[in-house]
Amino acid sequence: MYTDLAALLVVIGLLMPVQVEAQPTWKRVIGGIERDVAHSIEALPDGGAVICGSTGSFGTLTGDIYLVRLSIDGARVWSMTMGGEGAQEGKAVVALPEGGFLVIGSTNAGEHGGYDGYLARVTDDGELLWERTYGTPDWDFFESAVIDQNTIVAAGYSYGMNDPAGDLFLVKVDLDGEVLWMNDYGLVGEETGGYVGRRSDGMFVLSGSTGSMGDVDAIAFLIDQDGAEVWSVRVEGPSSERILGMDLTSTDHALLTGFQEMEDGRRVMYLANISPDGIVEWSQPVSSAGNDWEARDVLSLADGRIAVSGYTAEYGAGDRDVSLLFLNASGNFLSGPTYGGGGRDEVWSLDLADDGAFYLAGSTTSYGPGMESMFIIRSDGDTLNGSVTSYNDPVGLKPIHERDELTLGPVPVRSGGALYILGDGNTVRFAHILDATGRIVAKVPVRSGRLELPQLTPGIFVVHLFDGSGGVVNRRVLIE
Repeated sequence: MYTDLAALLVVIGLLMPVQVEAQPTWKRVIGGIERDVAHSIEALPDGGAVICGSTGSFGTLTGDIYLVRLSIDGARVWSMTMGGEGAQEGKAVVALPEGGFLVIGSTNAGEHGGYDGYLARVTDDGELLWERTYGTPDWDFFESAVIDQNTIVAAGYSYGMNDPAGDLFLVKVDLDGEVLWMNDYGLVGEETGGYVGRRSDGMFVLSGSTGSMGDVDAIAFLIDQDGAEVWSVRVEGPSSERILGMDLTSTDHALLTGFQEMEDGRRVMYLANISPDGIVEWSQPVSSAGNDWEARDVLSLADGRIAVSGYTAEYGAGDRDVSLLFLNASGNFLSGPTYGGGGRDEVWSLDLADDGAFYLAGSTTSYGPGMESMFIIRSDGDTLNGSVTSYNDPVGLKPIHERDELTLGPVPVRSGGALYILGDGNTVRFAHILDATGRIVAKVPVRSGRLELPQLTPGIFVVHLFDGSGGVVNRRVLIE
């Protein structure tokens, strides 16, 4: 059910010269006129990377999973959207040992009802092999996955298992997507998250958050190969701690990261270290508290340092800037650059390339052609400067059918008034209104062939009408 992208992919690159040691560093912005966000990045053996996220610019335009492969120099190798009808969100991507990629996310168009966890297998060349959904009749979300020899263990949280308040859950499947087992894990109350790692002994660490209403703590479980719980630990802190990422060290310690919410509402980056036996060795804030910080991912480095990525609103050039902190093995600050412009820039994922470069992936409102774009950084750990270079990258067009039988009236129409779809307007679900520059200025639902206009400056606008099958009507209207 995947499709080629529906429009030209606009890529804006912030370029740095190649360093003396031939380690390329750069920043790229990928996206269209809508909201496009990268949630996961995986460094590849060829020095490039594969990125998984979500797009509102391409695909069915209702929200699709967005997968992009880049070369070591940041050039697009291929890109694709996945998911079909309904709303999908891409949360993670994992390179498979025998080649190809596993895509992890969620969809509201699955076979089980509500939201379902979503898995898909894609070749090295971007060809879809299979896609499956998993869950219960209630809401189920996947956040991460790990490869275990010839099986896949996907993790997330579910409201349809044993505790309707919400539990973490694991689903183990074979490489064709067939379910081997599915179990949930939790305490009394709500659990969210679902970040999984495989230890050297073959067991799995599953982490997330537990609690609600201002009393949220980090939580971790050790799970055996059959899905049975070995131990669990709740990391109680002085306030609320929300977990957004995890990594395992070479000694099977679990590093849990996220943010701690202070009494005055400000957030600070947070990190906890849990031993292989389930003992909390330390847990602490790892950023200053002058303004909001959030950590979204963590990486244990071979030299003993810890890298944490997310955003800071205290330092940098804009509302939020990408933050990459380096800590010692005890979680104490060593250094940390920021990246970004005058808008909101943040990252959700961090990985390490074979040449020692750090890949970061998230989103930006400082750069790019639309509301929000994927922000991809390849850094040596220092601040990157450089000019902005823009180029258009032609990709395959998604075939759409133009519905000539639909027209709009009355035209002209008053600002704040109503437009009526003449024809079979009951099949139209929503509309985008674009100004003369092509920028979307409003998104409105369509009910029974009628759409209510917001207050707009008089002029000529284009209205895009969408039905559930990808059909589109583009009509000009004069608003008085």
